[in-house]
Amino acid sequence: MYKFTVASIIYLLTWAVEIRAAEYSNDEFGFSVALPDNLQRCRKQPYEHDMGVLVFLSAGSDDCAENVWRRFISVIGEYNAYEAMDVEELRDFTCKPSHANVVYIPAAISIAGLPSRLCRVDEGGKINIYLVAQLFKFAGLNNDKSVDLSPDLNFIVILQTDEGHFSDDFLLFEVIVKAITLKK
Repeated sequence: MYKFTVASIIYLLTWAVEIRAAEYSNDEFGFSVALPDNLQRCRKQPYEHDMGVLVFLSAGSDDCAENVWRRFISVIGEYNAYEAMDVEELRDFTCKPSHANVVYIPAAISIAGLPSRLCRVDEGGKINIYLVAQLFKFAGLNNDKSVDLSPDLNFIVILQTDEGHFSDDFLLFEVIVKAITLKK
């Protein structure tokens, strides 16, 4: 059971009522997400491939390299280059590279209605929550039904936080996940 502070509930209710949001849209991976406009986005370099958006949950520089140390939420779309055959394999690939404590959690939320999986990785005082989903975007281009295809796109939403901020940050994580939409 999560505990939420009165301030976090008031903040989220205010955001929902006033709909003060800035939309991030990614045409290449076919998704968009409404983000609270008071969250600081990391500043990407012009040469970086735009796979998604990262917003910081604490004050500081807008340098994306700081995400190693700061609390953040990130929404990412990517090509399934490692050919994870299903969402469980994607979750395992995403959550197990480290030797940290990994806990698989039943996903009560999903990315844009897609089958999604959730895990929690605790390591070095940081808590990382990963919510993953997959989509067959180009499957109709392959007429050979005998070929076993892996999904084309992966979607990953990441929350990096700490124990002291977990409840409030997880509540915001859920709000942002529910604001993700897929483009047709």
